[in-house]
Amino acid sequence: MVPCRCASRSRVLAWTATGALLAATAACSLTSLDGFTASARADAGPIDSGRATDAAAPTDDGGDTAAVSHCGNGIIEPPEQCDPGMTTSEACVDCKVVCSGPDEHEDPTTHHCYAYYGDAASERWDVARTTCTTWGGALVAVGSANEYTFILGFAGKDTWLGATDIAKEGDFMWSQPEPFTFTDWEPGYPSDTDHTHNCVAIAASLEWQDRPCSSTNQVLCERLPLGTRP
Repeated sequence: MVPCRCASRSRVLAWTATGALLAATAACSLTSLDGFTASARADAGPIDSGRATDAAAPTDDGGDTAAVSHCGNGIIEPPEQCDPGMTTSEACVDCKVVCSGPDEHEDPTTHHCYAYYGDAASERWDVARTTCTTWGGALVAVGSANEYTFILGFAGKDTWLGATDIAKEGDFMWSQPEPFTFTDWEPGYPSDTDHTHNCVAIAASLEWQDRPCSSTNQVLCERLPLGTRP
């Protein structure tokens, strides 16, 4: 309680239900126990009670409030790497990507996880796709030169990619929903003159060739971070 000494005995001081002090007359000197003095005017309305409001504090630049992570809501928000919502997944723990198996490689920028089986598995394209699905991902879809450079750091020749033109001859697409915009074809490819080379693999040149899907190559899988981007 702050003692009050008024210039006029007719001044009426009242506490509202919210704890704000209402001034009903002319100036009044409020003197606290430590000698601090503040003046209130009759037309000033409620005096600030110092209570915190529900509004979020603005950022230093006066713009929007800083992003807040809500791990478990299914939306990947900084600093989260993944967010599977209420689903339990070994690939995402506490909204951090888990990519630490003996054949797994995590891109530190995108947090995509890759599994390269190398000589341990040489399979037809359709079997390789099933292998990746079982692992929790898909045959790799290369979206940029940076991604391909990262992949070539651990993968080599005779490795399946997720590209195919099985649905429509000459119209290649990835087996996962990603636009087919980046390519690195070896000169002379694609070369499917007899419509039997419908799947894409990394050649000895480390460029791409279209090959029969029934041929066998090594398996390279990719798993995107679980969750939805805002």
